Amino acid sequence: MGKFVLGKVDYSADYAKQYEEGDRDPELILNYVKALNKSNKSSSKVANEYLRSFTHPISGEKIDLEAKIPDESLWNYFAEGLEQKA
Repeated sequence: MGKFVLGKVDYSADYAKQYEEGDRDPELILNYVKALNKSNKSSSKVANEYLRSFTHPISGEKIDLEAKIPDESLWNYFAEGLEQKA
């Protein structure tokens, strides 16, 4: 019963509000994706929108991936890269 109840908890509500208000801070995106996954919700829309905000380093074209992020390691990579640019 406990696992059933925990499976119904929405950990993403606070992050969703900030995201819907336009906040695209990499740390918020990472936490939002984690919270969606923890709540058994799809994070692919948020992940794809974030990934599309990057451009290819050589061609300058927008990166267009239909990605499903299996774990947070890729998000940490992007977040670290953005922190280094700042």
